Amino acid sequence: DKPVVSRDPFVGPPIRVESAGLNHIIALTAPSSGWGIAFDQSHLHFDYAEVFITVTRPDPALMHTQAQVVQHLDTSVATERPLEVWAKVEDFGSKTHAPYAKAVERAPAR
Repeated sequence: DKPVVSRDPFVGPPIRVESAGLNHIIALTAPSSGWGIAFDQSHLHFDYAEVFITVTRPDPALMHTQAQVVQHLDTSVATERPLEVWAKVEDFGSKTHAPYAKAVERAPAR
């Protein structure tokens, strides 16, 4: 089943797609250490692919370095196919059914 999506803009750390290799790579620029990024699912369509990810806020019980941290996630989607990225942000330890928002409009094929 396709996840629930929202028309609202994505509100969270900046996300971009790097498409230099065989697969599209999602890059998350977190404002501090402790943020997480997880692959939820992907959907292949005739002329593009969609990837759904969850971004997790840091554990508030721990101290985190206040420096930007870039994390990468391999999508397993070939760079020959355009890619849309849908994301949602959740609190540490939380599992909500919040809708995904479009974080990357459509990264072009290489």
